[in-house]
Amino acid sequence: MLTRFQGEGGRKRLIQALMSQPIVRGDVAAAEAIADDCELLELAADTVFIEQDAWESDVFLIPAGSVVAPHTTVVRRHGLRRVRRRGATWGVDRAA
Repeated sequence: MLTRFQGEGGRKRLIQALMSQPIVRGDVAAAEAIADDCELLELAADTVFIEQDAWESDVFLIPAGSVVAPHTTVVRRHGLRRVRRRGATWGVDRAA
């Protein structure tokens, strides 16, 4: 999935994906600023990347793929906007 945001046309696809994020709300300037300063990661299935009570202050946006939070529904890129979470960690869905 990472390759779609790299190479020719990759930045444009990344900005389009970021613009659809609720926090960006379609703001081109915000999407461009995030694209300029973000780190793109491709995570293997079952990788935990957010843990409850951890001290990090990173912000994660999911421009493609899906993740699973224990005891919740699946969060998908073109899916749910709000999720009830009762688990302690967020990880990558096996099917992502």
